[in-house]
Amino acid sequence: MPLHRPRSILPPIPYLIFGILEPISLLAGTLYPHLSPRDFIISQIPSNPDTSSTITPSSLSLAYQLSNIYFLLAILGISLLHSTSEPLVVRNYLGCLAVADLTHILAVGWGMGWERFVDWREWNLLTWGNEKD
Repeated sequence: MPLHRPRSILPPIPYLIFGILEPISLLAGTLYPHLSPRDFIISQIPSNPDTSSTITPSSLSLAYQLSNIYFLLAILGISLLHSTSEPLVVRNYLGCLAVADLTHILAVGWGMGWERFVDWREWNLLTWGNEKD
């Protein structure tokens, strides 16, 4: 029995990116704060000068809230792209993702500071993941 791609109006390459890879990436972003919250928080800034590894309740709460938002985006993308046949709905969803990705990159860059942001050779895996989103 041949494998069939789930129902989606997207062509194969955009479907692979937004229907499969993006949700997997978001689910990984959901798990990391729960599996290793201290590493997740400390790794937000590459070459973080704060080596105290002190995690406050508010930073832990923010990490878990971010995890929840990643989970929401993953299930929203999966359910939307696999259930609608309306091009306008898919286009608007992808437009929202584009705006959210751009503002996410700006937020990460703002938090890192300009010098760290442009020094991409020093980025850690989490920073690369943040810039991809």
